[in-house]
Amino acid sequence: MNKKNLILLVVLSNFAFAFGQDINYFHNLTEQLQYSDCIAYKLYDYNSNSIDYSQGSLFRIPKNEDNSNFFAILGKGFVKIKSIETGKEYYTRAGHILFDEDYNLLLMPGFEFYHNESKKSINKIEISREGLLTIFFIDNTIQEIKIKVFMPTKECDIKCYGNRYYFSDVQEMEQESEFFQGFVEMSNVNKIGVLLEIQSLLLKMAEKNEISHIVYEYNLLLCKELFVLYSTSAEYDLSISFSEQAFESIKLVEAKEILQRFILK
Repeated sequence: MNKKNLILLVVLSNFAFAFGQDINYFHNLTEQLQYSDCIAYKLYDYNSNSIDYSQGSLFRIPKNEDNSNFFAILGKGFVKIKSIETGKEYYTRAGHILFDEDYNLLLMPGFEFYHNESKKSINKIEISREGLLTIFFIDNTIQEIKIKVFMPTKECDIKCYGNRYYFSDVQEMEQESEFFQGFVEMSNVNKIGVLLEIQSLLLKMAEKNEISHIVYEYNLLLCKELFVLYSTSAEYDLSISFSEQAFESIKLVEAKEILQRFILK
C-alpha cells in the first residue's frame, strides 16, 4: 500500500468511527482520491448512482514503452469487456491492451476485450481514429474489427469498480467518439477540489461537536499532507491502473489495525 492510499485509509477510518450516518458519502470522497491515478476513471456518486462523464486529459505513452497497445477515447462512450471467470459484461474506457497465453486481448487482467478463436500469435495491432481495430497475426493474416461504443441508459443501474463499470442496460452509440492509439485517458478527478470538500465537512462536524477537535486536527493534518503529495507529483504513475484494477471497499478490520497504530484515542 503506497503512502497516499495509507493516508486515505486512516482518514476514512476516522470517519467510520466518528459518524456512521455519513460514512457512505465520505467513503465516496476518499474512493475518488484512491482512483484519481487510475486511467479513465470517471467520478462516481453513490448517492445519486451517477457518473460524471466529463473528458479526462490525454496522456501520451512514450514510444519506448511500446505505446501501440494503448488507446484513449476522445468523446462519449465505453467499450465492452467480459469477465473470463464469470462471463459477466462490464464497460470501461481504460485503453491498455494486454495479451493472455492464447493471445486473447484483455483491457485489464481477467477481462477480455477480444476473443482470439484461432489462438494464433499476434504480431501487432493498430487502431484507427474511427475505432477500427486491425490485428496482424504472425502468419501474415489480418483481421479487422469495428470497436463498438456504448452508453448506459437513463434508467440504468450502475456499479463502479474503479475504472470498470457494471451497467444493467446500455445502448450502442453511433460512432461519434475518436480513438487515439498511443495515448491513455487520465481520470477526471479534481484532487484538490475533493480534498477541499473533505476539509469543509471536517470543519462542519467539528463545529457541531460530531467529532472531537483532536480528530479534526489530526485529519486536517493528513489532508494537508495529501495536498503536498498531489501537488508535487512530477509525473503520472500508471502502475496502479494495471495491477490493481478492482479496488473493493475498504475493510473495517484493516481500518481498525491502522487506527491502533496511528490514532490517539
